[in-house]
Amino acid sequence: MVKIAVVGYGNVGKGVIKAITTSEDMGLVGIVTKRPGIVREEVDYVPVVDDMNKLGNVDVAILCGSSEHVREEAKKIVSKYKVNTIDSFDIHLQIFDYKKELSKLCEECGTTSIISAGWDPGINSVVRVLFDYSIPFVETETKFGPGMSMGHSTAVREISGVLDAVSITIPTDKKGVHRREVYVATSEEADQSLIKETILGHEKFRSDETYVNFEPLERIRKRRLDMQHSGHIYRTNEELGQKLEYHVAMRSNPQFTGQIMVAAARASLKMPPGAYTLVEVPPIYFSEKSVEGTWFNGKLVCGGKFQVI
Repeated sequence: MVKIAVVGYGNVGKGVIKAITTSEDMGLVGIVTKRPGIVREEVDYVPVVDDMNKLGNVDVAILCGSSEHVREEAKKIVSKYKVNTIDSFDIHLQIFDYKKELSKLCEECGTTSIISAGWDPGINSVVRVLFDYSIPFVETETKFGPGMSMGHSTAVREISGVLDAVSITIPTDKKGVHRREVYVATSEEADQSLIKETILGHEKFRSDETYVNFEPLERIRKRRLDMQHSGHIYRTNEELGQKLEYHVAMRSNPQFTGQIMVAAARASLKMPPGAYTLVEVPPIYFSEKSVEGTWFNGKLVCGGKFQVI
C-alpha cells in the first residue's frame, strides 16, 4: 500500500482524496494544511495536521496548492522529509527551470518528483507528443473551453484586494489565443483599476483576449460551483490525408486533475531519483496493472474491465 499525504485541502486536494479512495494500492495517511482546525470540522477519518512530520511514514506527498507556492513547497518537502512529491504546477514558461532545480535536489536526497501532473500541462502534453511523431510536418493545435481554469482563477485570487475570483476560458478562432472572462470580487477599499491592470499584465493572461468583470462576492461564489472544463487537441496533414483528434470533457476539473496526480504518485515509485514531467514517464507506470497482465495477453483495459480482443 502506497502511503499518501495530501498537502492542501482545496478543490484539488478533495479531488485527490476521492481518487485515492478508489485506488486499491493507495492509502491516505493524512492531510497537511495551514488551517487544521477548520479542516478537522469536515474530515474525521484521517489525521489533519499542520506539519508532515506529525504523520509518520509517508511514501508520496501530493501537493495541491497553487503554482505560485508549490515550487518552494516541493523543494522544502524533498529536502526536509526525503519523500516523493507530485504537483500540478501550470506556469508553462517556468516548468523546465523548476524541473532542473528540483531534479538536482531529488538526486541528492534519493527521491522522485513528478511535476506539472495535471491535464494541461500534463496528460495533454503526452497527447501532443504522440501526435507530433505520428503526423509529421504540421503543427498541433489546442483549444480549451468553455470551462473554468483553476490555475488562472487561483492566480487572480493571489492579488491583493481580491476576495474571490473565477476565470472562464473560451476558445476563439485565432490560433493559440483564448478568451478569458475573469470575474472578480474585491474588498471595498481595493483599487479595482490596479487589480484589472495587474490581471491584464499577468503572464497567464497577457497573451490572450482577457476581459475583467467585477461582481459581488455572492455571485462569484455561485460561479465557482461550476467546475466543468474541456479541451480539444488536433493535428492535420491535409496533403497526406491524415488527422488526429483528442477531446476531453469533465464535469469537475479538480476531480480529473486529482485522478492524474494519484496515478503520477504511483508512477513516481517506479522511477529513479530526479524530477520528471509526464511525457518522460513510461505510460504503464501510471497503471495499477502490470505490463504482462494488461497489454500482452490478448487483453485490453477497457472501462476498468478486461475485454478480450
